[in-house]
Amino acid sequence: MLISSGITSAQRKKKLDIDWAKPFKANNYTYVRPVGADGNDYYFCDLNFKVLGKGQVDLYKCDMKNPDDLETNTISDKSDGRFDLISYGGVCMGNKTYIYNEYSDKATKTLGIELTEVDKNLGLSGKPRVINKLTDVDMSDIIASLSASSPNGEYHAILTTSKMTFGVSDYLRAYPGIGFIMSFFPRSKKYYRRQNAVTVFNNSGEVVWEKSFYLGAKKELHDIREINVTDKGDVVFFGTSSDDRSILSSFAYEQNYSKKYNQLYYMNSGLSEPVITKLDWGEGFRLFSLYFTIGEHEVHCAASVDHINSKKKWEYYGVKIMKIGFDGNGIRTIDIPMDYSFFNTELSKSDKRNLEKGKSLTIGTPIVRYLGLKSNGNYNLCVEERTLIVKTRTSSSGTVTNNYDYHFENAALVEVDDNGEVVWKHVIEKDQYLYDKYLQGSMFIHHTDEAMYVFYNAGKSGGKYTDADKISNIQVLKIADDGKVLFDDDILNKSVPIMPEYCRVINNMVCFSGINKRDHGLGFLNLDDI
Repeated sequence: MLISSGITSAQRKKKLDIDWAKPFKANNYTYVRPVGADGNDYYFCDLNFKVLGKGQVDLYKCDMKNPDDLETNTISDKSDGRFDLISYGGVCMGNKTYIYNEYSDKATKTLGIELTEVDKNLGLSGKPRVINKLTDVDMSDIIASLSASSPNGEYHAILTTSKMTFGVSDYLRAYPGIGFIMSFFPRSKKYYRRQNAVTVFNNSGEVVWEKSFYLGAKKELHDIREINVTDKGDVVFFGTSSDDRSILSSFAYEQNYSKKYNQLYYMNSGLSEPVITKLDWGEGFRLFSLYFTIGEHEVHCAASVDHINSKKKWEYYGVKIMKIGFDGNGIRTIDIPMDYSFFNTELSKSDKRNLEKGKSLTIGTPIVRYLGLKSNGNYNLCVEERTLIVKTRTSSSGTVTNNYDYHFENAALVEVDDNGEVVWKHVIEKDQYLYDKYLQGSMFIHHTDEAMYVFYNAGKSGGKYTDADKISNIQVLKIADDGKVLFDDDILNKSVPIMPEYCRVINNMVCFSGINKRDHGLGFLNLDDI
């Protein structure tokens, strides 16, 4: 039975406010790595990839109950290059906070990660611990690390891999009678099988287990993009079986709107190398985006896909949810077909005429924004309409450039059962048009056993939002476990637009983070106030 939820005016009376810290300096090339919280103190790193120069990493600490108390310290070394910044990150274990960054020993030809405790003044104190040693690497490689904490907070994992670098000579091509021409892509002959390492800690900062390993056969390429650690201390990570060689897009830039992973990796203390499972969505299907949630013994993957129709054209199909055991077995797929009516899409006159003629409608490229596993075995799912708008411009000299705008439209929040049947659905009708920072689009979603919370940038009175708006709101939605809307209202945003990829919920506090061309904003809201 499908239940469509509504809202009454009485549910809109409660007004909320976000406690904002004073905005601090940022730019278009600043990227945030949340670290975690120690008591009321929230930590995060700003990775500032400057257009010119080497770049800089700043560590911040903010009191979640008194955001005016904001401290910062530069922790990167002056000798660090801009690509060295992607090795930086942090993790909170128990009542201690640690920063990690690249370790390099040319004498032994070893790369790895140094883990150093943060003192009260945000300095890096004490002797660093060297973990995740990579001994079979080229010393010119770039180190990149990913970290995660288990849902119960008892385990923490840091995974380290290396990215190849290329010199000018790698881009040169020799043509007889012509000479050398610079190519856009480097030569592939420099490829070699790369080593990876992972360390799992308990909440006291003690090493539970650690492994060094290779991925797949010698000729295969693997690019790890995301890591999770289970409540038992096992590690699940995701990536691709091809390396696009774009260092920044792989690690510094966010993957929030293009998670097209095709590989699942599982590792525990008893395995010498990960179990690799290839994600196959079926012949004739094409992937738009993925979202994962981790069960006790399995991974649940939701994929937004299109397929070849009877007229041999690509047409949006809907969402497939795949359940995969950690060992790669027990695969089961649920199909949830969707069309424009699923999102309450407003049709133009031409769309209506096409429908009358029996033609199918193009609804952009809807993407999966959230997947949650409920205690009754059902799923909470969020799928959002998205359109990528390409604007081609030709200069007076004939140079052609493409600019990309993102249009994020209605989003459907649903509960589906194990057979793909929709139990209830709520459609968020919104309009977000982004010219610049696409991470300001879409939504931040947090789910508890009792309710689902949704936060997103909106225009005045919940209207159209663009990243050029000088004044905007943050829309707040709370939906009960049975689909009933408990709260739906906007908050005047007194800071910069939020970036959902950087937001977190820690100790029942929503930690909002956002950036515009000049400022970085940080604010807090207690979930109990909603």
